[in-house]
Amino acid sequence: NQTAAARYGGDPHEFVGRAMQDVLPAESFARIEPHVRQALAGQPTEFDERILYPAIGERWMHCSYLPQRDRLGRPSGFVAVLQ
Repeated sequence: NQTAAARYGGDPHEFVGRAMQDVLPAESFARIEPHVRQALAGQPTEFDERILYPAIGERWMHCSYLPQRDRLGRPSGFVAVLQ
């Protein structure tokens, strides 16, 4: 969305289809990677973490990752809600 894209200094369409590790600075992705892995394994996770955004600097974020499942109940991705 526009708000999220503004944090990275880009247009929302630039981020569609890109992996998180290709968008976030390496240091920020390293902090959240254990939570990403947990969500991709099908386990919801909620945490607070400092995230570095290129356009606005570092911010504390409250994050909830909610797994999505396919028709057979297998984890197929997750929804991220950031506050």
